[in-house]
Amino acid sequence: MVEKKQSIYEKLANIQNELKAPKNQYNSFGKYNYRNAEDIEEALKPICLKYRATCLISEVTTEELASELITKVTVSLMDWDGDNVITVTGRAREERTKKGMDASQVSGGAQSYATKYALSQMFLIDDSKDADTDADYIQSGRAPQTKKQAPAKKQDEPVISVEEANRYLKEIATIAEAKGIEDGSIAKWFLQHLKVADYKQIKQSQVEQAEMLLGKLKGN
Repeated sequence: MVEKKQSIYEKLANIQNELKAPKNQYNSFGKYNYRNAEDIEEALKPICLKYRATCLISEVTTEELASELITKVTVSLMDWDGDNVITVTGRAREERTKKGMDASQVSGGAQSYATKYALSQMFLIDDSKDADTDADYIQSGRAPQTKKQAPAKKQDEPVISVEEANRYLKEIATIAEAKGIEDGSIAKWFLQHLKVADYKQIKQSQVEQAEMLLGKLKGN
């Protein structure tokens, strides 16, 4: 009897089910355990071999978005028994300068963090409770971010419509349900990054930022 070959989606499901990537790293400053991209990659090697698949970084790019550098890493799962490929892209904000680090170290840190996020999405590794995880994908995780002081905004700056506010509410609820994280942490993260307490307080000038945050949560 000829053994039926598994599709790439069956292989991915099996890898997701068997992959264990414990948090073997320890941050003595923040006093928390975490996992990095290398930990996930090391755990993947024997399982990918078992299911005749290869996981690799297929593309790394950096682009400027809203005056910030964004590093994008695309991870691909390739099937040995066919031409099918599954890809997921992770993003990390890259600081232009960081005290005590040269440009290559800053770029390398952003790439490592984006790789970790892409792998976590591909293989359904839940980092929502990782102390080093922030959906803003800042590679340092715990270090305070130095930013230029934003000019004070006018009190009468227009906000988005009620319909738009409800759309964001539904989008966040859908993302939370899809990720299985329905404790309100995703909505809290989204609103905190916009520095508002409610969707109806989102200003029209923040729409571009809100859409970017949604894209990050969706993994686009």
